[in-house]
Amino acid sequence: MMEILSESSRRVIDISPEETVSEAARRMQRMGVGSLVVVEECRPVGIVTDRDLCLRAVAPRVLHEGSRRVSEVMTAPVETLHESATTRDALQMMRTLGIRRLPIVDDGGCLVGLLALEDLLALHTGALHDLAVEGLERRRRAWRDARVDRAHEDLERLYGNLVEGMREARWTTQEAFFDEIDALKQRAKDLFSR
Repeated sequence: MMEILSESSRRVIDISPEETVSEAARRMQRMGVGSLVVVEECRPVGIVTDRDLCLRAVAPRVLHEGSRRVSEVMTAPVETLHESATTRDALQMMRTLGIRRLPIVDDGGCLVGLLALEDLLALHTGALHDLAVEGLERRRRAWRDARVDRAHEDLERLYGNLVEGMREARWTTQEAFFDEIDALKQRAKDLFSR
């Protein structure tokens, strides 16, 4: 199992519920993030996303929008995930709830990170790549082993023919015998060079 709290998910930008929507937008822009975890005394109480700002703050075109509080546009209550959870737990929770970001909390319920769906995709894409490479290598080894087995069978058959030819004294000259040996060597070389 993979640990849920990687270094990338520890980078979390938070905001107080009393700060303004304008400050939230500025902070998202400045930090290059699409969400802020709303925190009171280290505990996540909501999450405000770029989508929240668009749908709840910008779209209504309410007068004095700059004075609205984050608590008016955040998604609350916020769903959280414990830092000991697995990526499978996180993915299942995101799928069930239809969300893309989960604040990660410690035993005391304090915010310690933020996990985005993109983090899980990146993590699992790397794991899938590793599995694919491993599978291809296994397939190559199996193919090579099968080829060696076939070559071994061919050589056994050729050797049997050589021994049988010696018993029957098929070769009328020493040269014919060495021609047969050369043919056997060439066949072995051909089998192993494929």
